[in-house]
Amino acid sequence: MKNGEIGETGVQLRITADHTGTGDSVMAAFWTSSKAEPNRIKPAWSNGYVSKDLILYLDDGSTSAGGTLVRLSGVTVSDERFGCYVNVDRITMIP
Repeated sequence: MKNGEIGETGVQLRITADHTGTGDSVMAAFWTSSKAEPNRIKPAWSNGYVSKDLILYLDDGSTSAGGTLVRLSGVTVSDERFGCYVNVDRITMIP
């Protein structure tokens, strides 16, 4: 918080191994940004969204809409309440 304003927030999404939403999955934590900062996610709407509404800001400065295959890199974090999750620090496009 800076000057009474929240500067950054995070969001956790369940990420699946394939586009069908089935199979292996992991929780991934993203920092949000409405300013297109690299390796962030645009804040989601509080009244719900579908995967194609998500906008990712990639490591190279480009954007990726939901439904596009991307590679997430980060650190696995242990959490007593939720098990473990990946704290995402890099998002790249899969060619």
